[in-house]
Amino acid sequence: MHELSIAEALLEQIEGELQARQLTGVVRRVEVAVGRFAGVVPDALRFAFEVLIAETPLQGTRLEIRVVDPTCSCKRCAAKMFVQEWPLECPQCCSPEIEVVGGRELLLEAIEIDD
Repeated sequence: MHELSIAEALLEQIEGELQARQLTGVVRRVEVAVGRFAGVVPDALRFAFEVLIAETPLQGTRLEIRVVDPTCSCKRCAAKMFVQEWPLECPQCCSPEIEVVGGRELLLEAIEIDD
């Protein structure tokens, strides 16, 4: 389950942000954006996060995951589109020359802290 290593990296990033900004409050909520094409199972990430924060200063922190739909662009006609699965074909010109421009992200978007 690679979500465990992703959760570990997320915790390191959170701790780094807290240290860099010299924040000492209680972390209440963390918001993460996960693209549908990122290869991450949100429930597995949430479970790994909860396991890792148990009995740490981050225990009780709520992880909110916002799933980002994939967006694509046609290299031939420049049409923009949302997609749900492969194979991809442009709905405008039927070209298979599609580039994924969104939906692969895995971003820490917000940390909510009580002072």
